[in-house]
Parts: sequence; C-alpha cells; structure tokens
Amino acid sequence: MQELLPLKQKLLTQIKSYYSKVNSTLERQIVGLEVADKFFGANKESFYRIDLLLKTNDKRPYLGPGYSVIKQLEAQFHVKVDFWYMQGKQPVRI
Repeated sequence: MQELLPLKQKLLTQIKSYYSKVNSTLERQIVGLEVADKFFGANKESFYRIDLLLKTNDKRPYLGPGYSVIKQLEAQFHVKVDFWYMQGKQPVRI
C-alpha cells in the first residue's frame, strides 16, 4: 500500500486541477481520493478504479451534461471513478 501513496497524491492533484478548470467550486468540494483497484484492459493498458471523496452528496456537476465531464476525465487519467459523500467519518456512495 505504501507504493500507492505517490499515485494517490498525483491523481488527486491532477483531478483537482481538472475540475478547477470546469468549475472552481467543484475542486474545493473534493476531500480526497482512494485507489480501489487496478485493472488491465484488452489492449493491456492498465487503469485504476478510484473512489473520489466529496463534501457534497450531489455528483451531477462532476459528471457533466451527458456524462461529458466524467468521460473526458476517465479517458485522460485512465481511471474509472466512483463518488463518495463524506458524511461525518463514514463515506456514503453516491
């Protein structure tokens, strides 16, 4: 798990930067990120499934109209994203 720490920090920084270009409010609502799993696609390219932790229970702005924002993010960073609302200390999947 120690080897995932630099990856988590890098992805978190990149994803916050990505969302800040969409809307600065979105970037400020991101609490953290967890790497849930690593997969290999048919073309042997790896991608990560990540949990994006938010201060809000509304993921719609993070998806974008017609899922355009999330599709571009997932393609750019080779990730699949699940969204979680940080409700107290227990995250709740949204």
